[in-house]
Amino acid sequence: MSYNVDLQSQLGANAAILGEHSAGMNQAGTRIWTWAWASWHTADTAPDGSADIAALSHEIAEWFNDPFSSNMVPPWEAPPDYPCTNLLEVGDPVGDITFTQAGYHLQDEVFLSWFARQVPSIGIGGMYSYLGSVTAPPPVCGG
Repeated sequence: MSYNVDLQSQLGANAAILGEHSAGMNQAGTRIWTWAWASWHTADTAPDGSADIAALSHEIAEWFNDPFSSNMVPPWEAPPDYPCTNLLEVGDPVGDITFTQAGYHLQDEVFLSWFARQVPSIGIGGMYSYLGSVTAPPPVCGG
């Protein structure tokens, strides 16, 4: 975790990356460890309300669901920030939706039913995300 540090995106000057997760390999090419990083922002420096642990909650949820960044799902997209991809990234489709718990900001996350386009969702309460902010599976992308 870092404090008020962002990675610069190739998408442009205003596209800061507040966290990341992946896996490391040894010299033989065998994956041996996983990691997640996120930046802690104060309310006055947080982009779009992503203060304190919002980015961390996003990355930990994604790391937990896909620690080696190798779980593939049917192609999905969440324009304008996330073009068509088949990576299991549970925070990206709802990256701007947060809630407050015990004074900390946490991010909504989508459930597997969203990626699998299951109707109805088998997620908690029949929802497609923790907060219910997503009400239907994504459209098909990538033709």
